[in-house]
Amino acid sequence: MMEGEETEIPVAMAPKGYTNEFPRKDNLFTLKEAMPYDEIYTKVWAERPRNIACEDFKYWCAFAIMGILIGFCGFLCTLWVQCLCDWVLAVMHDLIYSGAKMEDTSTYNVFVPYLWFTGMSGIFGLIASSMTTFWA
Repeated sequence: MMEGEETEIPVAMAPKGYTNEFPRKDNLFTLKEAMPYDEIYTKVWAERPRNIACEDFKYWCAFAIMGILIGFCGFLCTLWVQCLCDWVLAVMHDLIYSGAKMEDTSTYNVFVPYLWFTGMSGIFGLIASSMTTFWA
C-alpha cells in the first residue's frame, strides 16, 4: 500500500432492529454499483455496433407506419361520427313527421325531437369527454 492511500474495512449492515444510528456505520453498500434504470445509459446499449443509415431507415419506417395507422384510425372515426350524426338526424326527422298531417307544418312535433337531439348530443359529448379524460 502507498502512503496517503486509505482503504476502509468493509462493515456489513447491522441486523434487523439496529438501524437507529445515523450516519450508518456500515459501508459495504458503497462497494456495489446499481444498474441504470434507463436502457440508453447502459454500457451494452452505448457500445453496441451501429449502422447509422440502417437505424435512420428503421426510424423513418416506424414513423411512416405510425402515421398511416393513425391516419386510418382518424378516417374510420370520421366515418363513424358521420354515421352517428346521420342516424340521430334521421330519427329526429321521423319524430318530427310522425303524427303530422300531410303538408301541415302546424302539426309537426318539435318538443320530442328537441329532447331527442339534445339528449343524444349530451350522451355523445359525455362519452367523448370521458374517453378523452381517461384514455388520452
